[in-house]
Amino acid sequence: MNRYEALLVLNTQGKDDTLKEVVDRLESEFEKEGAKIEQVQKMDKRQFSYVAGELDAGHYVNFVFNADPQLIAKRSRGLSPAFSTAEAKK
Repeated sequence: MNRYEALLVLNTQGKDDTLKEVVDRLESEFEKEGAKIEQVQKMDKRQFSYVAGELDAGHYVNFVFNADPQLIAKRSRGLSPAFSTAEAKK
């Protein structure tokens, strides 16, 4: 297993789910796939430097976790190209 860090920007605008519910669901999905969550850092809502489309802000959440490299390859295929997961520095 390797240690990873994933910074996700969540759009909860117009959704019924609260931020906590979305983060809990993501954490559960990571764990179902075999990842071991070390830390979840909620960094509040921040304005984007450059607005692309209707969305001008998002909730930043950083996940630090241990997982097999195959999980990262599998998960990143299903996400947008803007999603980036980097191996954390040891």
